[in-house]
Amino acid sequence: MHAALPAPLQWNSERKWVFTVLLRQLIISVLRDHINMVIDLSRDWTTGPPTEWHQFVPTIYLFEVDLFHFDLNLYANDQNIIYKPLVKDENS
Repeated sequence: MHAALPAPLQWNSERKWVFTVLLRQLIISVLRDHINMVIDLSRDWTTGPPTEWHQFVPTIYLFEVDLFHFDLNLYANDQNIIYKPLVKDENS
């Protein structure tokens, strides 16, 4: 993981923050509950009163994710119930 968080010399000028993540031989298992968790987390971050104009700092976030030799398991069955997520035959 690498993060570049430069701060400009000019007051309240635009910032560009870059986050880079390199992952090798990764096994990703995604369930419906994971999707709901990400949606709830994004709602928590985006709700609330707007920032005052004198506190606002324009920031651009760049996320770069590189995956090498990875497995992506999207589990779904008739009832969307996963008892053994590591056993592929039981979740087809």
